[in-house]
Amino acid sequence: MPDAPLKLLLHVCCAPCSPHVIGLLQKEFTLSAFFYNPNIHPYQEFARRMATLEDYAAKTRLPIIWDRSYHLEEFLRLIVFREQDRCRFCYYLRLKATARVAKAGVRV
Repeated sequence: MPDAPLKLLLHVCCAPCSPHVIGLLQKEFTLSAFFYNPNIHPYQEFARRMATLEDYAAKTRLPIIWDRSYHLEEFLRLIVFREQDRCRFCYYLRLKATARVAKAGVRV
């Protein structure tokens, strides 16, 4: 009996930057995506990214786990007086949340 395909949870911040990577990864993995973005400002941009990703996921049947909460204030509190490190903090928060969801085995 062949081995089951490996599962991979990919953090996605938006739809436009995702299709190429998703296409490559789907060849090797059973892929699900995770949307969690505490750093997007203004809220209208956050909402646009969610809507665009929803459309893309529906068209491609990409399973998505959503964190639709808007945590900008928490992100800003974390980086205040550390603005030069904001990207490092942002990557850390998003990847930590993705790892937590993957470890919990959340199903789409």
